[in-house]
Amino acid sequence: MLFRSAANDQQMVEAVSDGQGGAIIVWRDSRTSGSTGFDIYVQRIDSRGRPMWENGTGTGDFNGILVSNAPGNQTFPQIVSDGQDGAIICWQDMRNGNFDIFAQRVDSRGLRQWINPSDTDAYNGIEISAVPGLQLYPKLIPDDSGGAIIVWEDSRDSEIYIPDIYAQRVNAQGTRIWRNTVNPSYIYAGVPVTTAFLSQRKPQIITDNSGGIIVAWEDARDNATNRIDIYAQRLDNNGVRKWQNSTGIDALNGMPISTGRSEKIFPQLVTDGSGGAITVWQDYRNFTTTNVDIYAQRVNSQGVRLWTNGTGSDEFNGIAISVAIAGQYGPQLIEVYDGGAIIIWDDTRNNLISSG
Repeated sequence: MLFRSAANDQQMVEAVSDGQGGAIIVWRDSRTSGSTGFDIYVQRIDSRGRPMWENGTGTGDFNGILVSNAPGNQTFPQIVSDGQDGAIICWQDMRNGNFDIFAQRVDSRGLRQWINPSDTDAYNGIEISAVPGLQLYPKLIPDDSGGAIIVWEDSRDSEIYIPDIYAQRVNAQGTRIWRNTVNPSYIYAGVPVTTAFLSQRKPQIITDNSGGIIVAWEDARDNATNRIDIYAQRLDNNGVRKWQNSTGIDALNGMPISTGRSEKIFPQLVTDGSGGAITVWQDYRNFTTTNVDIYAQRVNSQGVRLWTNGTGSDEFNGIAISVAIAGQYGPQLIEVYDGGAIIIWDDTRNNLISSG
């Protein structure tokens, strides 16, 4: 069903349940700027697919409600439920000349709730992080109190783009909660998840079922072997890092999920229902010109790896989900009631999609 037919391009669609059998859908939209920039729009559809939010022009226009049309590009929108039939949306935003992270909450009628008094348009989103460098690719989850917890790639400490991972919690009123005691100059601009050597990218976030989060990411800290590994960290409900993998400067920069030979990329994770997580990724340890595999690991609430593949020094670097002939790519997973997960991926053995 077409619920939107505005001019120019509408892209990067994301959706979440509205809690009433319908959905709230967000996208980036160039209806007012052609190819020169994007804004953020949102629409709610009911259980029969009918658009619910009229944009206020009085002309019966159901082509979406404006979330932000600040100067510059607003792109990469992400959305979660606010638990009250509305939604919280975050995106990367160019209004200050380089990409920052902004967010807005819309209620069940599509009305913007969070006010930014320092902006010309007070309803164009609140600042989550607007420090020097680039803040990109946000992900978020509900905090189960009407707010959200957001993570992103952040290059505030590098002159070129060598990102770390930062996080912030915002409450139902749009107030940032977590204080950065490591760098008081940016006190509410996010707390570090990891600031390890070289780049940490593509963060993924889930709840730890105790008011905090578990984050997994691609990690290039082991420059000696020029590879990408998978690491993870848990933050409690105050934004304090809980998993310590060593002593010294790197102690709180994440627990290894899979290291060792080869690259591991595109991590995805779900809660295991016990304060830990199951992580799956695309793995090149058996790589040939066509052979890419899918591996997974489970960690408990202390970040300890639980699954062993029984192969000596490599035994905790993940168990094989699929090592079939040809390539397995782009794994996704969902949790199941018994603490496990169902995993799917693209599979070229028969040019079909398989699951495990």
